[in-house]
Amino acid sequence: MCARSPPPDRPRGRAGCSLRGSGIVRRPDREAAVSTPPPPGPYDFDPSQPSDGYGAPQPPYSPYPPHGYPYAPPPTSALATWALVTGILGLACCGVFGIVGILLGVLAKKEIAASQGGLGGEGLAMTGIILGIISAVLSVLAVVGYAVLVMLAES
Repeated sequence: MCARSPPPDRPRGRAGCSLRGSGIVRRPDREAAVSTPPPPGPYDFDPSQPSDGYGAPQPPYSPYPPHGYPYAPPPTSALATWALVTGILGLACCGVFGIVGILLGVLAKKEIAASQGGLGGEGLAMTGIILGIISAVLSVLAVVGYAVLVMLAES
């Protein structure tokens, strides 16, 4: 509380107290800017528009799906999946799985082509074939290398 009233030329604080010595400087230009709200921007929230809760207006409801609505992909061929699995096993085990991967991959590609778009998984089948070929080649190289080592050891 102020003990005495300041002269009229000094700025006044709360209850007519002088602001001199308190470190508070009154600027009329800033007070005017604070009291008037800024103009609405192009992205400001408008309460009259429907909202999704995040401030963005929602498009009007349409009972039909949008144009170019994506369709579900066709189901994947089980043979193609097994071709990929056996191709991977052929690489890991270097055995008969590679040949099985090649056979299943070829059968899966025929099945997918015969379905005329009803089945998917051509990439899986092709990957199974490729991994099966790599596995078969590595198996043949391993057998030939083992035979060469046995021959060299005997001589």
